[in-house]
Amino acid sequence: MSKAMEPDLQTPLGRASGPTESGKQWSHPSDHWLRGFVLDNRAALGTLAVFIVMMAIFMIANPTVFTTWYLYSSVLTTLPVALFVVVPLVFVVTCGEIDLSFPATMGFASWAFAIVVQAGYDPFLGIAAARCSASWSDRWWSMAACRR
Repeated sequence: MSKAMEPDLQTPLGRASGPTESGKQWSHPSDHWLRGFVLDNRAALGTLAVFIVMMAIFMIANPTVFTTWYLYSSVLTTLPVALFVVVPLVFVVTCGEIDLSFPATMGFASWAFAIVVQAGYDPFLGIAAARCSASWSDRWWSMAACRR
């Protein structure tokens, strides 16, 4: 093939080499900012897509529950309490400084707190009871683990 017949692979079809009419250089569609954003955040966007699909399925299945504020307000008021208790323990367990008996300890302490508050006593007394029962429960689980 002669030089005149060889295709120019550097410029797209139908465009002349050099700046276009508006003065901007041609760029490939994959250089678009939205494509870069999607590629950089594909894990988070995939999780968001699964969440949206799940919520759509739940709302279609039972719209009276999932379209009212009562469900979301109960979740948003009860979830932070568990998060404040569990999140610090995640780091301790990850470092290997504690065994996995903390769910039993947490449950026992929560039970002690609920019993004291349900009996009509001050919540601060319930917190003290929960701390004492958690300390006792932790020692019991430690002794039980050492006997094995």
